Amino acid sequence: MRLPSTRRRSPAGSSNSCTIKLAPWAAVLCVLTTACLLIAVLHSSSSNASTWRPSRRLQALSLLPQRNVHSRAFNGHHDAGERIASLYHAELAEYFKATLKPNATSADKLLATLKDLEDMGITTVALSTPWDWFNPEHGRLRFDYLSWMTGRVCQTTRMKVALILDMARAPSWVFDKWPNAKAVDSHGRQYPLLSWFHVEANQVALQVLGDVVSHLVAAQPGCVTSVQPVYNNEYEAKYTQEHDCFQDYSPPAIAAFREWVRGRRQQLPDLNARWGSSFASWDQVMPPALEAGSFLGVDATPRYWDFLKFRELYGASVLNRACATVRSAGVKCFHLIPNLFSALNAVYGVGMFKHIAASQDLDFIVLGSNFRSSYGTRMDATKIRLDVAAARSYGKPVYFQATVDPAALATANSNDSNAVQASTDLIAASFHAAWRGGAEGLGLVNWLGAHLQQQQQQQNAASPQSTTSSSSSSSSSSVAGAGAAASSSSLLAAAAGAMKAVEDPKAAAAAAAAAAGGSGCRLLASSRELVGVFLHLDSISALHGLQWGWARKDPVHDFVQDLAETYAGSCEADVAVFLELDRLLTALPVLDRVVFVEPVVLYGRAELETYALVKAAIQEMQHEVLQLPLNQTNGVQLTVLQHL
Repeated sequence: MRLPSTRRRSPAGSSNSCTIKLAPWAAVLCVLTTACLLIAVLHSSSSNASTWRPSRRLQALSLLPQRNVHSRAFNGHHDAGERIASLYHAELAEYFKATLKPNATSADKLLATLKDLEDMGITTVALSTPWDWFNPEHGRLRFDYLSWMTGRVCQTTRMKVALILDMARAPSWVFDKWPNAKAVDSHGRQYPLLSWFHVEANQVALQVLGDVVSHLVAAQPGCVTSVQPVYNNEYEAKYTQEHDCFQDYSPPAIAAFREWVRGRRQQLPDLNARWGSSFASWDQVMPPALEAGSFLGVDATPRYWDFLKFRELYGASVLNRACATVRSAGVKCFHLIPNLFSALNAVYGVGMFKHIAASQDLDFIVLGSNFRSSYGTRMDATKIRLDVAAARSYGKPVYFQATVDPAALATANSNDSNAVQASTDLIAASFHAAWRGGAEGLGLVNWLGAHLQQQQQQQNAASPQSTTSSSSSSSSSSVAGAGAAASSSSLLAAAAGAMKAVEDPKAAAAAAAAAAGGSGCRLLASSRELVGVFLHLDSISALHGLQWGWARKDPVHDFVQDLAETYAGSCEADVAVFLELDRLLTALPVLDRVVFVEPVVLYGRAELETYALVKAAIQEMQHEVLQLPLNQTNGVQLTVLQHL
């Protein structure tokens, strides 16, 4: 896809509602060995290898945190930085039987795995547990389990613990007491997930959250260092994945929406005029019933945008209050954020990211990727650089977490060395791209399943059955199985060896080159170009979801992927990404060039005025103006909505 480019002056606009004509994301999954090798390479040290490092101007960019250049380069010894491996509740329950009464066998298995992680160079283990497990009855918290789980890490290794507390999965006693505290989607389907909008249930959740964090901080002082309070889908800061339908339409959510709207438009006739509705009373006022992909193209209607603003502001306030509770217990708070650039942004409420990232109660951000596009295809890792750079524009440390899908080892079982290598290269390139985007830590998730599969392969290959065959076909199968096991023998041991190997300057430089597609990034002068890329996060939510009736069902992903390949694939420039106009405006004095992607919808007078200031300012510097590919045959339109 070619990126459309025009150069135009800022159009004149009004603060009232108006329309301005502007002119016409394989399976990833690698062998854990190489994944950990790349983590080590990107944080490792050596005295002679040259490498890419951020320019002084990028460090000086006031909106981005200062970076210790030497901690990113292979020059001089330094702290290796955060390297995180996750052990989720389901994994602890299935493999280690941790949810049963802890015994010597389960403890030994967990301890062996933790020792493997430590030997591999992992510095932090992220452990998760849902509310319905650790608080099955009102007034009874499983502190013994929580202390046992964190104690395995804190008392037997030097690693730290990042705790993920899934408060969305409330215990049954909560719903028994408050039946309407469950989230509901736009089709009226109810989920066993805590609605953000039920005040009493959420107050209980905050109290439980504070009690658990305070207990563990006291029980494992200096070891439990950070907590992610989850209030939404699984372990990510977004609404839902079920049916890809918009949430929340529960009675408390509808009541909260009505109150929010009425506080801004006190006269119902005024609201009807804005929405083009005919509600006879405030009790009839409803948000639009939305389903991903049911509407094609840009939705610029005020009713839609008012609902989006309500969802993102209320959702961000829930997550920020949870972080304040975590921090009051004396540890850091973080959130895991999904892909920032997709046609699914509106469904998932990704617009709330800017309010979460800017909150004083958030200490750091984790960006995750499973390397799958909306098409089910493998994405190019270059896009990750833009995701990380965008998150860094809020001045918080950013970590990148790669998903190791157990299905990747199916390629190893088929003995397809090319497929295995492709998956390995992708996760390697993703770490490199995240590092270049400014990631201060790297992580792995779902690695345990891959590790266990490889262990099983090794056991099968070593068993008598695998070496005894009664026919040529079984013999062939045995050889293939042994080959697959041998190719990944002792996964974690190989990873530990790889991490030690990168202390060799030549090995470190070679690995960095491989991660960058063979060329690597050599040391460049600090005066190289700093490019600012503007991608209006709100405008991406103009699409309800995947565009099933278009040739490209996720035009946003496609556009940003091409944008990344064009502007972030090179080592010749630093890239800073901005999601809001005011942040771009503040950064303009230190940028050499601007790539400005025209917004589609602006909300309120203040944003319009900032838009005009930015457009006027970039005329005096090298810049390029691009348009989001929204399949609008008559040219892209900019809609400015009056603030509710």
